[in-house]
Amino acid sequence: MEPTDDKGSAGWRLEALDPPSEERTREIASFLRGQHQPPEGYPHERDAFFHWKLRWNVRHPGFASAMVANDTDRIVSLCTVTPKRFWAFGEERDWGEIGDTFTDAAYQRRGMFSALVNASRGRAQAAGFSVIYGLPNERSGPGYTGKLNFPIKADAGHVNVTLPLSSRAVATRLDALRERPWAPLARAALEHPTTAAASRALAWTLLRRPSPANVTVREESAFGSDYDELWRSVRPALAVAQVRDARYLTWRFRESPFPFRVYAARHRNGVLAGYVATLTGRDDHQTGLRRLFIADWLLAPADANTVGRALLQAALRPALDEGVDIVTTQAVHNGPAQLPWRRYGFMQRPWSKPVIIHRNEAGARLLDDPSPWHFTLADTDAF
Repeated sequence: MEPTDDKGSAGWRLEALDPPSEERTREIASFLRGQHQPPEGYPHERDAFFHWKLRWNVRHPGFASAMVANDTDRIVSLCTVTPKRFWAFGEERDWGEIGDTFTDAAYQRRGMFSALVNASRGRAQAAGFSVIYGLPNERSGPGYTGKLNFPIKADAGHVNVTLPLSSRAVATRLDALRERPWAPLARAALEHPTTAAASRALAWTLLRRPSPANVTVREESAFGSDYDELWRSVRPALAVAQVRDARYLTWRFRESPFPFRVYAARHRNGVLAGYVATLTGRDDHQTGLRRLFIADWLLAPADANTVGRALLQAALRPALDEGVDIVTTQAVHNGPAQLPWRRYGFMQRPWSKPVIIHRNEAGARLLDDPSPWHFTLADTDAF
């Protein structure tokens, strides 16, 4: 679709990019890199990310609204909606995730945020994507909830699930206590190479537990029809979840610019029983820590302590070989299909980003329904 322009009298115009051209996609990536502090901490995979999620989207081309300066033709504010397929209330439905709401500092407080959110949301809903949800940060959240009819789903139950694999990860938690006289000494001790090596050795010992005898796990590079069958067998136990068929998984984890790894668990007879997807991040620009994200998983709820245990062990063992300091993921407290986090010492704390849903008729039903979702990091772009 060609861009449509809404000429502004104040030196900028609104462009509807459904989807953006390749040139505009590159400009979007460049604009968002400039909004990230520091820019060098912005993953280089994100340069191709918007081409992938807005132009190559397996469900439908994405929706993007941009404010463009008339004099420079430069993007100065942005909002996107990424099309999704969700399983909800017993059938597949078209939803969209709203996000990427950034405005250049020189153009803030001029009404761009509201105009772009309404434009992107409105076009996506008109195209059939009735439910629009998002996970805004602390800067954009008040704008959504206060002005634009995006209430917070208070019972979403999202939690951050974390496992330190190195004493260096524990040391960063002392920043909040740096005023205490003992904190610098404690941090120095935890960051010492000898302590870090000992902590990794302990973690390795804890993770070398026997796997269930009737389950084998291997890394896989393709998604066949057995992933469709796995999805069909598990989805009746899920009230709300993104559709995880082979077509979606190929797009999400093989066509993505990020180097995901996928481990599949199979019963002794070869039948697929579940999978887990992981992503190892670069060393954090500020802390120097290396992080492993457990991005996604799917298994029958009853198999958490067998298939789930085998999958979690398979995901964690390479992390030690690769010098990962901390493992993290997003889960739903009391969600229907969980991995056995507590068995391996994972800690839980509230997720820092609320789930918001536009309160139209379809959104209101979700806001009021208490059923826990199956929702992972792979279901959002907000990480």
